[in-house]
Amino acid sequence: MKHLFLLALIVCSITALSQTCPVKWESFDVNISDGKSTIIWTTSEEINNNHFEVEKSFDAKSFYTVYRVHPNDERKYKVSDTVSKSCFYRIKQIDNDGNFYYEQIVENIPKKVNKKSNKKGYRGMKHKYINRH
Repeated sequence: MKHLFLLALIVCSITALSQTCPVKWESFDVNISDGKSTIIWTTSEEINNNHFEVEKSFDAKSFYTVYRVHPNDERKYKVSDTVSKSCFYRIKQIDNDGNFYYEQIVENIPKKVNKKSNKKGYRGMKHKYINRH
């Protein structure tokens, strides 16, 4: 019985590995300027792609959807989000069958404007890639 379970586990693992993501990612970047994050991504190929969901988190664990984006012919995407503190973004790609895949997590760390300046808000940005699923 134990060997049968292990065999089933191996078959399921091989099946999962043979499935490929219907989207080939070209780029994914997040820029911060004036208190807004601009989330930008491009793809080179999209097969069976239903839509994308841009997700946000403040702890890199609990994400929630901030935008739903439908595919376009140019395969270039851009959305903006208000940001006031360090946060994380990731893109969830959902195919027509309901399966989904995640692009890497990007951490955004806003840089405060110099206190000697009269300007308020944030400028520039610093980010790092957390992982890739």
